[in-house]
Amino acid sequence: TVENSLQLSEAYSMMDDYENAVAVLQKADQNDESIKSALLEARISYGQYCYDEGKNDQAIETLKAVIDEAPDDAYSMLITVYVDTGKAKEAESIVQSGLERFVNQNSTVTDEQLDEFLNSASSYYMELEDMDACLKFWEKAASMRPGNKSYKEELDSYRSSAADEAYAKADELLEAGDVEGASKY
Repeated sequence: TVENSLQLSEAYSMMDDYENAVAVLQKADQNDESIKSALLEARISYGQYCYDEGKNDQAIETLKAVIDEAPDDAYSMLITVYVDTGKAKEAESIVQSGLERFVNQNSTVTDEQLDEFLNSASSYYMELEDMDACLKFWEKAASMRPGNKSYKEELDSYRSSAADEAYAKADELLEAGDVEGASKY
C-alpha cells in the first residue's frame, strides 16, 4: 500500500539508507502525489548523502536527475558539489540557469530557497575570484528583494571588498611606476 511504502521509505531514510528509500518508493504507485513527493525528497536526500560521503560523481548524477523536478533544493546542492570538486564550468551553467529560474519565478520562491541559492552561487563566484561578477550577482539579488536588509548588507560588503581590491591594485601599479595603469582603478 501507499502508506506502507511511505513508512518503509522513511525507516530507510532514518538509517541513512537513501538508496533503499528511493528503491521502495520507485516500486510504489507513481500516480499517488504523496509517493511522488516522498520520492523526490528521498532522491534529493540521496544526492546530499552521496556528497557528504565523498561520492561526488554519484551526487552530481542524482542531483542533475532531479533538478527539473525540485530545482529550488537541487540547484544549491549541485552548485556546492561542483564548486567543491573544482568543476567551475558546470557550476557556472547551474548558477546561470538557477538565477534565470529564481528571477523569473521571483514571486513563488521563498526567502529561504533564495538565500540558499544565493549563498551557493556566491561561493561559486568567490571560488573564481571574480569580484566583478560577484558584485553584479549581489546587485541582482538585492534588486530581487529590495526590502531584504541582509542582501543589501551583503552587496555593501562586496562593494567594499571591490573598492579595497581596486585600491590595492592601483597602489601596486603606482609602486611599480605605472601611473597610467593605476589611474584606471
